[in-house]
Amino acid sequence: MNAAAVGKAARAVARHAWRSRCVRWGIGLSVLYFAMDLLFSLEMGARGLLSPEGSIHLDAVLLGAACIGTRVVGRFAIPALLVFGLAGVGLESLLNARRP
Repeated sequence: MNAAAVGKAARAVARHAWRSRCVRWGIGLSVLYFAMDLLFSLEMGARGLLSPEGSIHLDAVLLGAACIGTRVVGRFAIPALLVFGLAGVGLESLLNARRP
């Protein structure tokens, strides 16, 4: 099999898997998780959690809580959504292949 055929097959599989709502949600949550982690890292690098006087930056604490929330949801929900969605796509394609 040459590289063009492999690329064509990969695009067909991706196009077929993208129809699953679970796969779209999993990818969307992955993007949200990455954005929150990047935003939190940039915020902590720029300002930190405490000011020089020792007072807490409330917005940094709220951003950290949101980042932890997306991390927990991301660790458990994203793999489950992707497995469930891809299994559904696979079963659907198997059932459609068996129809005469």
